[in-house]
Amino acid sequence: MPRRVLPGAIKMITRRCSERRFFLRPDSDVVQAWLYCLALVQHKYGLVVHDFVMMSNHHHIIVRDQSDSPECWRDLHALLARCLNARFGRWAAFWDDRPYNDVRLVDEHDVISKAAYVLSNPVDAGLVKYSCDWLGATSCRLAYGQSIEVRRPKFFFSNDMPETLTLAITRPDILPALSDAEVRQRVLAATKDREWSGHERLRKAGGTYLGMKRVLRQDREASPNSREPRRGIRPTVAAMNQWARIQALQLTRQWRAQYEDARRRWLEGEAHVLFPYGTYLLRRVHAVCVAAPP
Repeated sequence: MPRRVLPGAIKMITRRCSERRFFLRPDSDVVQAWLYCLALVQHKYGLVVHDFVMMSNHHHIIVRDQSDSPECWRDLHALLARCLNARFGRWAAFWDDRPYNDVRLVDEHDVISKAAYVLSNPVDAGLVKYSCDWLGATSCRLAYGQSIEVRRPKFFFSNDMPETLTLAITRPDILPALSDAEVRQRVLAATKDREWSGHERLRKAGGTYLGMKRVLRQDREASPNSREPRRGIRPTVAAMNQWARIQALQLTRQWRAQYEDARRRWLEGEAHVLFPYGTYLLRRVHAVCVAAPP
């Protein structure tokens, strides 16, 4: 499936560990390595990060899409895999064999909803009662426009790598009439709503939160007891509004049809084939002509 790159669009990036194992269990050295690697690609590519969470077996990062995003995610995931495999003496696959998933967030409501989903992930998973209790990497304690300093881990990285880097989160390009603080407050309010919904679900189920002490005692090679659905549809858009979602999916289908038609003609030797805007790999590798932004 060709990946559609839309500079300026807001997307949620998700990548899962191999076999859902807890390779990202949030020990302090793992958290430091994860933050350092994200800061590295932010500085290298100018990545605009809005929110993030690192869970024990996957991560979510909300970003502004850009023309070289696939290279950015290639570097981040390769670096994390090499770094943490070296840290724990592993040689096998670190990430799930499926590539990362990127979901375009259609409008401002979807951006706020998914940001709250990302920040409340540890609560939804029954691990901690409140999002900011999570000791893994998370942006829930950061304000938009705020940056943190991340020190180079003492393992894997050579001394010629930066000793410290800053990692910043930036407000998404929504709700222009509101200040950074007001947009952040809307995200945090939506996060609180999800937390309370999670509390109610857990109460009705008669469950309790696992807590950080038990999270950190989990075997790194273990995986959740729950079964994950396989062979399902991997979403490419998120839209709370039904008609906006239908329109976005129709545009995606049209784009894929245009891409496949252009690719077929290009493979048949036709000269000067124009690929639809958003074509990435063939533009980077074979310098095909791509339409201007609509």
